[in-house]
Amino acid sequence: MKFDPDTWMNPEIWGHSEEFQGALRVNSRIALASFNPNWKQNAVINARHLSDDSYISDLFGTWDDYSIMCVGAGKSAHDNLDGISDLQKSGIKIVTCDHMLPVLKKHGIQPDMTVSLDPTPRVGMFFEDVDENDTVVMSLIQAPDVVDMVVEKAGHVYFYIPINPFSEASNYLYKNYPKKLFSLRSGSVVGLVATDLCHWMIQRSWGGESIYLIGHDCGWHSEDDIPKAEGHYAGNTLLHSKLPDGRDFYTIPAFASAIPNYYWLFMQQYTLMGIGLFDMSDGALWISPHFSMNSMKDYITRKLAQGGIR
Repeated sequence: MKFDPDTWMNPEIWGHSEEFQGALRVNSRIALASFNPNWKQNAVINARHLSDDSYISDLFGTWDDYSIMCVGAGKSAHDNLDGISDLQKSGIKIVTCDHMLPVLKKHGIQPDMTVSLDPTPRVGMFFEDVDENDTVVMSLIQAPDVVDMVVEKAGHVYFYIPINPFSEASNYLYKNYPKKLFSLRSGSVVGLVATDLCHWMIQRSWGGESIYLIGHDCGWHSEDDIPKAEGHYAGNTLLHSKLPDGRDFYTIPAFASAIPNYYWLFMQQYTLMGIGLFDMSDGALWISPHFSMNSMKDYITRKLAQGGIR
């Protein structure tokens, strides 16, 4: 089954009337959340940056035969920066969430791609040191001031549409900019967008290499670990539970809603597509098989010796 970027996630291929699409937005929690007039307004403004070489779908499949480490902003990534650096040196591609870009660069790690999603202006702080060495993948619904800054400073910027084909912003963009505008699946967090992008980068037809996750913790093991100083989690309801191994786990509603989306995407879709998925995060996902950084480095060293990872 080949990827067709001109029709994938395009609302018109579903044959639904405007009335039915409206009903979907009312009856779907995610679709309703995407019905945000500011997002459509942002998309209209940001669309002026679209050019023939700014569509992320043009790159799909170009990392065939590579494996990818997808870096989230969780504590497990911060605790394993040396390991991430070592794995990059072994030839693995690095895709990171925007929050981790300055952290990785400060540690001497240049990501191959940085993925951004949040439409609030606060994400601009993650791109203060972006430069010509950075390739950034942005949502067209993001704050125009942030998009303008990144387009001016980054080496290359690619665009996608988030959420689903029935959102107001997606409908507008598909109708007015029909060439290969692609919807990456967000599941309410940028980490899932980044992981979905990894899937498309390593294969144009079903079957491919592996995706290694770290920093997709979706929460914390102690209230002291929550980065309150950033103000990002202020005002969120804090949810507490126990992991299967008995440890405390704290999360917020956005992360909690993302966890089943991770499971659905990984366990159902990726397994069917033959994509290997390995989790080194330390949170609620525990996607099998789960690895520590040391065991993952040993595993990849063996694969390299067998010529299994480019």
